[in-house]
Amino acid sequence: MQSWGIIGRLTPMELLAASFALGIVVIASLSRAGVLAFLSASVPLAIGIAAIAIIAVRLGVSPRLARALAGVALTFAIYAGLPPLLETRVYNLIDGILWEMERSWLGTTAVEALQPFVSDRLTVFFVAVYAVHAPLFFVPALIHWWRGRIERAEVLLLSLSIAMHLGFVGYAIWPAYGPVRTIPDLVPLGNNLGTWVVAEYGVALGTFPSLHAGISSAVAIDAWRVSPRRGLMFTSIAIAIWASTLYLRYHWVPDLLAGLVLAIVSLLLASRWHAAWSRLPRAATA
Repeated sequence: MQSWGIIGRLTPMELLAASFALGIVVIASLSRAGVLAFLSASVPLAIGIAAIAIIAVRLGVSPRLARALAGVALTFAIYAGLPPLLETRVYNLIDGILWEMERSWLGTTAVEALQPFVSDRLTVFFVAVYAVHAPLFFVPALIHWWRGRIERAEVLLLSLSIAMHLGFVGYAIWPAYGPVRTIPDLVPLGNNLGTWVVAEYGVALGTFPSLHAGISSAVAIDAWRVSPRRGLMFTSIAIAIWASTLYLRYHWVPDLLAGLVLAIVSLLLASRWHAAWSRLPRAATA
């Protein structure tokens, strides 16, 4: 089997992550915007991801698969280092624009419309649904791989990586807190482990575009290319995730629509990039 990348040549996802991280370091250094904080959060995670990939290969996992999964996981390392950088954009919030846009479409906001249904049970349910976002980075691609659809698995993983990096750019250009810190007098959702984890790990200004919407939509679109049954299943999951972001007040409706556009663009870019990369000479590895 040919390797998608060899030592001395980065895979598309590794190249994307390395280039993005380097760009952040350069821009942050020039603007003095917390480059050390970014590196201290991102580098240890990146090293850990690389170590896990190496161990996986030692245990018999295909090097091609290990590098593909590690490549998309690198987006988590970059995500972890974003907060101190995005804090410099706090004076350029677009929440007011998104709020007015949604009200002009719906006459209200989805978050306000959901207020009568808030309950402890629903909150726990939607926190669980919201967390399903994480396995979507790996499980659908692994299913492709195990069923022999290796190229499709790589394209899907690359599309998710592209979506994440483009989303990070969106966070910087269009910073927003979301309804949770914008709309006053909302019915309290209460506290539980899930909301605490999101508050601790989540990027406060990471709202537009919605990466939860983008990732779940990309997986759903990819699923329809395999079979109607698979497409229906992952579309249902995507709809549930979209609903969870609204119930939990993390996103505006325009965020979700932007996430859908992001998914479509990322899938198109990934398909072309993977096709071009596959035409390059590569080393044969087991």
